[in-house]
Amino acid sequence: MRIHRRLRGGVVGLSLALAAALAALPACDRDTGYVEATLKAKDRAEKVVCQTQLRALGMHLSQYAMMHEAKFPPSLAELQLSPDELRCPGRKGQPYVYVPGQGTASPPGNVLVYEAEPVHGETCNVLFVDGSVGELTPAALADALAQAKASD
Repeated sequence: MRIHRRLRGGVVGLSLALAAALAALPACDRDTGYVEATLKAKDRAEKVVCQTQLRALGMHLSQYAMMHEAKFPPSLAELQLSPDELRCPGRKGQPYVYVPGQGTASPPGNVLVYEAEPVHGETCNVLFVDGSVGELTPAALADALAQAKASD
């Protein structure tokens, strides 16, 4: 079952365009050289693309829940997405980690999908049950995961 095929193309296209625009506009000042500024801009662009991809994944999960009694799938494989859609698109990207056993009635602040290690600086991008995307430090992520487990 493919969910929102048209949506996926639009989000990925928008993400790539945004990443290209951010990478093309490095903030070059006297203290940092052009190369460092370009790398920082590229890192910011990768973070934005990752967050956009997590939002798109959240839409797929919500669509699945709408068709399955407000329950999210037992695994991300149920969504039948490409492997690239299930991992951070950054240079050091890794597969996203899914927290199964939740539904739309779960606490909105529960972590649903996350990066296991900080890929974009010192934080991990996180998708919450309510569909919002944020960043958490590894310590805050561990606390949030413990809270999500306690609410089961």
